[in-house]
Amino acid sequence: MRRPAGSQQTVRQQLEAVAKTGFRPPELDTPPMPAGMEYLWQLYFQIKRGIEPLTYQELSSWCALTGQMLDPPEVEAIMKIDSIVTRSMHND
Repeated sequence: MRRPAGSQQTVRQQLEAVAKTGFRPPELDTPPMPAGMEYLWQLYFQIKRGIEPLTYQELSSWCALTGQMLDPPEVEAIMKIDSIVTRSMHND
């Protein structure tokens, strides 16, 4: 997580502290989840372990262990979610 030079807090922690004063910085706002995509978000958190980027091998292993079958577009959506989450964790 990114910390400004000389700071002990991440950028997100600083923004959340500002939000507690009654002003919500726009950087904390996130777009709404597209309708019908909530299940992919839930699956992502069942699959994801740790902070390293998710690999196709890990996703394949999870499918084999759980018996969950994913269509190729679902696989790509989960990998895209992971890319966004991983990038945001490294930018905070």
